Amino acid sequence: MLNKQAKRIAAVVMAAAMVFTVAPIVTPQAVTAEAAAKKTVKLSKKSLKITQNKGYKLSVKNTSKKAEIKWSSSDKKVVTVKASKNKKSATVKPVATTGSAIVTAKVGKKKYNCKVTVSIAQKANRFNELVNTVASKGVDQTFNIAGNDVKTKAIVSPEQSTTIKLLGADTAVSGSAIVAVPTDSKDTLTVGMTGKTSIMMSDVNISGFVTLNSKKQISYIEIKATDAKGTDLLTATSKTPVDATKVTKTSLPQITFDTVTGSYADQVKQQAADKNQKDTASQYLEKALAGIDAYMNANLGYGLSSIGFDNYR
Repeated sequence: MLNKQAKRIAAVVMAAAMVFTVAPIVTPQAVTAEAAAKKTVKLSKKSLKITQNKGYKLSVKNTSKKAEIKWSSSDKKVVTVKASKNKKSATVKPVATTGSAIVTAKVGKKKYNCKVTVSIAQKANRFNELVNTVASKGVDQTFNIAGNDVKTKAIVSPEQSTTIKLLGADTAVSGSAIVAVPTDSKDTLTVGMTGKTSIMMSDVNISGFVTLNSKKQISYIEIKATDAKGTDLLTATSKTPVDATKVTKTSLPQITFDTVTGSYADQVKQQAADKNQKDTASQYLEKALAGIDAYMNANLGYGLSSIGFDNYR
């Protein structure tokens, strides 16, 4: 009888020991600390560095489901902020190429800040960055390049004036510099200028295009002039790759035009053969590149030297 009772007591003691061994000891201090950790409201980032055209998602952590959250930016010219449907997160997008702003999440009466710094992407990524910029900000355009109507997304500068020596005479050209990305390609950019001039009292449309690829090669060059009726006055094209890193503000590498056609062709060929003067095509290309470089620097914060024209300074 005693043995049975002793065994029962031993079993109860062992069961109690197992319970205390498995179950953690919860102290009042532990409960308080855990509750405090759960209630600590904070932003996912206190500071953030982003590059142009790349957004980032910020979120508020540890808020209640009914928490009232309002997002704002201290400088909307640098970054904008768009809240999600439940307001617990927001997308921060850069507007300027460089600068900083404070993004604030106001939860109830308390504010939580994140300093956002916008910078230009590293040089190695500038080509792709510009492609993405044009693709996102450009408008639909169609240009006749290489004899084909090419649909593009393009950023076009305000109209400007320049002067070139066309057929031996100073000729004023009024036109716009462009950066375009063919809609079916993310590996090439077309930069250049389209404009109008007057020759012998007749209106002339003139354009110059350079197609640049991500390998820092100018893969296509075209100079084109037509009259008001669309008659070909001059078309000079080259498909021979040119090293873009050799291009400077005052000179282009030797260009071999594959075709030179139109009623001005003979005069242009003769001018190109004269070593004492720059030929019309090279001169116009220099003006076209200068126009787009100026526009890029003024509006995008970087120029041709950052997208493959390494010596264009």
